Amino acid sequence: MAEDITKQKILIVDDTPDNIKVLISILRPDYRITVTTSGKEAIDIAVSKNKPDIILLDIIMPGMDGYDCCRALKSNPATESIPIIFITADLELSSEIKGLALGAVDYITKPFAPDIVKARVKTHLELAGFRASLEKKVADRTLRLEQANQQLELEKAEKKEAYDILENNERIFRSLIEHSSFAYDIIDLEGNVVYASPSLNKIFGLRPEEIIGKSVFDRIHPEDIDFALKSFAELVDNPDQAKTIEIRYKHKDRSWRNIEVSGVNMADNPAVKGIALTSHDITEKKQAEIALLESEAKYRLLAENASDLIWTRDLDFKTTFVSPSVERLTGYTPEEYLKTNIEDLLTPASLKLAATILADELAKEETGNADPDRSVTMEVESYNKDGTHRWTEVVVSFMRDKAGQATGVLGMSRDITDRKETEEKLKRSEEIFDAISKNVKDVLWIIDLNTESFTYISPSVEESWGWTVEEALKLQYEDMVTPETLNRAIKNVTEKLSQGRSEKDISRALEFEHYHKDGSTFWVESKSSFILGSDGKPMLVAGITRDITDRKKAEAALLESEVKYRTLVENSLQGVVIIQDLNLMFANRTVTEITGYSVEELRDFPPETIIELVHPDDQKTVWGRLKDRLAGESPPTNYTFRVLRKNGSIAWIEVFVSMIEYMGCPAIQATLLDVTNRIESEKALRDSEEQFRLIFENVNDEIIYTTVDGTILKVNQKAKSISGYTPEELIGKKFYNSNLIKPEDIENSIKIFKDIAAGKFVPPMEFEAFRKDKSRVFIEVNSRLITGKDDTKGILSIIRDITERKVADEQLQEYRFHLEALVKERTASLEEANTALKTLLKQGNKFQTDIEKKIQYNIKKLVTPYLSKLKKTRLDPRQEGFINIMEENLFNITSAFEYSLSTSFENLTPGEIQVANLIKQGKTTKEIADILNLSRYTINAHRANIRKKMHITNQKTNLRSFLMSYPD
Repeated sequence: MAEDITKQKILIVDDTPDNIKVLISILRPDYRITVTTSGKEAIDIAVSKNKPDIILLDIIMPGMDGYDCCRALKSNPATESIPIIFITADLELSSEIKGLALGAVDYITKPFAPDIVKARVKTHLELAGFRASLEKKVADRTLRLEQANQQLELEKAEKKEAYDILENNERIFRSLIEHSSFAYDIIDLEGNVVYASPSLNKIFGLRPEEIIGKSVFDRIHPEDIDFALKSFAELVDNPDQAKTIEIRYKHKDRSWRNIEVSGVNMADNPAVKGIALTSHDITEKKQAEIALLESEAKYRLLAENASDLIWTRDLDFKTTFVSPSVERLTGYTPEEYLKTNIEDLLTPASLKLAATILADELAKEETGNADPDRSVTMEVESYNKDGTHRWTEVVVSFMRDKAGQATGVLGMSRDITDRKETEEKLKRSEEIFDAISKNVKDVLWIIDLNTESFTYISPSVEESWGWTVEEALKLQYEDMVTPETLNRAIKNVTEKLSQGRSEKDISRALEFEHYHKDGSTFWVESKSSFILGSDGKPMLVAGITRDITDRKKAEAALLESEVKYRTLVENSLQGVVIIQDLNLMFANRTVTEITGYSVEELRDFPPETIIELVHPDDQKTVWGRLKDRLAGESPPTNYTFRVLRKNGSIAWIEVFVSMIEYMGCPAIQATLLDVTNRIESEKALRDSEEQFRLIFENVNDEIIYTTVDGTILKVNQKAKSISGYTPEELIGKKFYNSNLIKPEDIENSIKIFKDIAAGKFVPPMEFEAFRKDKSRVFIEVNSRLITGKDDTKGILSIIRDITERKVADEQLQEYRFHLEALVKERTASLEEANTALKTLLKQGNKFQTDIEKKIQYNIKKLVTPYLSKLKKTRLDPRQEGFINIMEENLFNITSAFEYSLSTSFENLTPGEIQVANLIKQGKTTKEIADILNLSRYTINAHRANIRKKMHITNQKTNLRSFLMSYPD
């Protein structure tokens, strides 16, 4: 797609690819982007025809840094007007002052906040445009004055025009402040408000005149006042310092709002003469954080105190979690249950059933069409710790990662032994149900479809509806709800039945306006389902009714305040959409940033195009859940999926979904959060963990990780080949109680282990240990203290089997003793032959000298002259190289250099002597490689070996100079 030449141009100057990538992803939809990693190249681009409208300049770069680049650009008339924004991780005020003094217009700090980057770039481009417009008008005016100095009326008109432009610019900036989602204030050094922006009303419900002249501390929460005063004093004492804090501030409606306040001491600025404050309402963010913590605590409490057995297993059926109720139900403690194989927990028939169901469900997963939220219920027979049997009803479903892939199994097991054995235990179960119903706030009920009367209603009816149980049983449900809401519910069920859905499959979640015994009304949510008779037809309706009056009031209040908070939604950092009948009714600005489409484009999309914005693999989940929610069902409200951006890229979105009433009809409101970076980081982390797991399991040494008191926590599979014990047999034991260490070595091993735990350095040690089969094994142990991110400490030991080496050492020692005896026997006979050999050697040296002289004479007279003639003929480079090799080798035969090397350094190989000879002749590594037909890496290896054998490895001695010292 051709780039829009009408877009303004941005030059990004940064030597970090990740920073460039982030800035491009933020700015490319709205601007043309040029990138360079060099300050000098940035200057060349700035003076070229492709001159940028603004420059984002990194400070720290190799070569020319950001300050020098900025200084050069501002000193050149051709580039001095280009706005420069520094991008840096340096938050020091001195750095900011230095950059602004050089002519930069602003700072953007790393890591980048997309909205801040966009806002600042847009603002300074607009300012530059305004400045350029003004400069052009002033230049035009000056030209006209020079041409017609006497035209006074024209001069007045031009001055008025310039004044109008300035006045218009002021109105623009004032409008930006008045409509901002931030409140801007100026307070004097006594803490009194001297200026407040109109946007103050959006956050605190206050008009500027209601707070100007009053102390800013009057409305701060009493528990936060000391902290606020301390922070204010620090700002007063430090001119030009900036500080950000979080406090609670009283709204006009007397509620407390969580506010993030940023202050800058600008007392030395004559236009301010005080401290400038920027305030942002973060109440909802705080409430969301508190709600998340409460939710986590609630579900953890439910899991730990559940009467049923809650457990999780991986896809290999290894238990990874079990609730404390396991000890009550099975006799196993949670720790014992985690270590017990499933084969020891289930009877063979039940184990086969569970394996078959798991295989079937995994096969469904492979199709990609299975409902990710499905569950399977089965009845299995299992063993207790004491060997007795029990029957359990197990409901299982898959646990999934962020991508929706099955990672394990979540199950809830309920003991149904009593139900299967006797009716008496069924009665007891009913008594338990009755006890529960008496203690729940919601109203539980059962209606007989034949009589349309209640057959059961829980005692909570008196507290919730005002009637006693006896009174309520005499009433019919239709007499308890308003006719309008009853008719709407009947219509909803009728529509479901008309769609072909059976009464058995309909689970109702309906809202009614309910009558209280005193005549007042309140709103309830009633969930019900049919209970079928033996003929398969509905016999009873069972339901639970919950008072939702407060929720309905909140929804009504939310609807009434839609206009008030629309600006907040439009400027939210999270995307907000409203979907009705698969039509996009509303989308805020953040949604356009996520998708790349404008609001107008999104609103004009037909339903089929809206559907296609979701990645094909996620469409069934996203739109299926939307339809279920509109149909009155309760699918998950929070999940992650992928969308397709306008540029074709993929963005990962975390969505929070809720039902609302929009324009009088049901609709879906969704909050979208771009989590692409988080998803990519999590994938990289999983890949890294898998890589280290493979290394851990496949390394050739045994690796053991223990606590500081010696308890074995983790062992790799190599342990079995070294010790004979499987990891499962070792985990949980003390290392000195593992039957591996000899009894006489235990005390010393414990002492060494304590030294390591105390942080002392302990060198690798060798031990004689026992395998599981009682055979000996020699091991080398290298241990060190490991500290985790949460300051937990453990000891990591790497154990290597050195049995073969030890046996070889013993055999070598025996062989050494044998050789020493032989040497002594041979020494006497060798001394007798030594005298005779010396005589023969003298004669041999004389004979060798005569032969060498004859060889040298023959080569110089019979070979060398012909090689010289051959070199004068036409030879290609390769042939000439071979001739040179022949000459050099013949020269070596007649020279003493190689002889000198070989006698001085007897450990040099023939290849190393040949390379040393060519180095001495001044040949480069490449030339030597070409001559010997070897790689440069091989030649470099020879050079390193030569230096090592000549004992000059760590010296600055030149190798050729060193070799030149040996005679030719």
